[in-house]
Amino acid sequence: MAQIRDQENQHHEKLLELCINLLERVLKGEMEEEMTDELRALFVDKDTIMNAVSASHDIHLLKIDNREDELVTKINNWATNLIQKV
Repeated sequence: MAQIRDQENQHHEKLLELCINLLERVLKGEMEEEMTDELRALFVDKDTIMNAVSASHDIHLLKIDNREDELVTKINNWATNLIQKV
């Protein structure tokens, strides 16, 4: 799971970099026709986009943690049942 977390962290860093670059283009008026209204609403200022990207990152990490907990629980239950059968 550590490798998955590392991949998520790398993804987060790249996404944040891309979003900041895109924000600069939006603020210069270079992206008016290429963006939907919903997307444009995220690119109001740096804080808004940073919060959105960080929230996405937090959700991804939470899903990874929950999946890890689920796997560990199932493995422990399996091991307990196996030992009881022996």
